[in-house]
Amino acid sequence: METKIVLEKTKKNYPAVWECGGATRNKGEAQIICGSNFEPLTPIYNVNWGHRCNGNHSLFVAKEGMHIISVQQYRDNVENINILKIEKIEKIIKQDSNEVYVAICSVENIFEQGEWDKPAPDNENFKKAVECAIQKAQCYHCRESHYSLPILAKPV
Repeated sequence: METKIVLEKTKKNYPAVWECGGATRNKGEAQIICGSNFEPLTPIYNVNWGHRCNGNHSLFVAKEGMHIISVQQYRDNVENINILKIEKIEKIIKQDSNEVYVAICSVENIFEQGEWDKPAPDNENFKKAVECAIQKAQCYHCRESHYSLPILAKPV
C-alpha cells in the first residue's frame, strides 16, 4: 500500500518533515521521524519558543529510506500505529509556480485492535522508536522532541 505526504520546505529549499504531537486530557497523537534502521536522527531545527503545546517540535530533512511512525491513542490505550517508509521524494510545480515536495511512502506495518498486521521487525531500535512515539502521544501538552539526537552543527 502507498500513501503520499506533503512535506515542508526549509529556507534553503530542502524537503523536510516534523516530529510533532502530544496529548490532551483524553486523546493524543504523535509523529516521530527515524532513520532507515529506526535509529534517532539529528534535526536541523528545534522549536524552543512560542506556542509548542502538541505542535511541531523538531524539523528533519526528509530523505528516501527514512521512517515515519504515527500513533493515535485514546485514554492511554493505543488505537493505531502506522509505520511508513519514504520510498521517493518528488518535487511538484503548481500552476502558480510554487514548488511543493511530496513524499511517496509505503506502509510497512499497521497496529490496530491490539495486534500488528504482519510481524513487526525484531529490532531494538524499532522497539525503542515505537515506545517513544507512544510516550509522545501520551505526553500531556507535549512541548519537546521525544526521539532525536542533539543538534551539534549549524542548520542546513
